[in-house]
Parts: sequence; structure tokens; C-alpha cells
Amino acid sequence: MEVQVRGKTILTERTGILDTGTTLMVVPAGDAATVHNNIPGAVSDNNGGFQIPCTNTVKLGLSFGGTVFKINPADMTSQLVGKDVKGLCMSGISVGTVGGPMSASVMPRASTL
Repeated sequence: MEVQVRGKTILTERTGILDTGTTLMVVPAGDAATVHNNIPGAVSDNNGGFQIPCTNTVKLGLSFGGTVFKINPADMTSQLVGKDVKGLCMSGISVGTVGGPMSASVMPRASTL
């Protein structure tokens, strides 16, 4: 997967978790930092998450096999951080471990799916 910000590729050959059952994308810490460094006003919450301006207009794109899927900037934000932090919302990109070992008992025939 490649990651684009404002149409410019900032990460290549990356791994992440995109799950339709959750509201977050989970990516390695360095990748999350790289993406958020390209969003003006973004700050780390020092707990694996990031906060971005609720009015974020930076366009993010994820490319799989040469096809780019654009993410609406409004879809990058979730709830307001709190009353004390004006104008910041939680980012839809969170830090997590990606690509760890998987038990064969969980997915015994993954290669045939």
C-alpha cells in the first residue's frame, strides 16, 4: 500500500489494518507520525492517537495495486477531543502493531481463501 497526502506519495510499501468494523485505521507508529506531520495543526496525544483540526481539509489517499482510494477529510475526524482543547478532533488514524504472528489455529487455511 502507498499513502498519499495532497496527491503526493509520502509512504510506500506499507502495511496497515483497514477494518470496516471499526472507525480507525491502525498503522505502525512511524507511519502514523509521517501522515500527521503532513496535516497542519495535528498533534500526538502521547497515547497512540493523534488529534487533528476538526476543520481538516487535507486529502489522504491510499493506493492498492495502483488504484488510489481517496478519503474525504471529514472522514478523517471523529469526536471532539474535549472542552479544554478547542477545535481538535480525534484522528481516524491510530498507532498499533501490524503484521505480528498469527496462530494457525485462528486461520488454518488462510492461503486457500
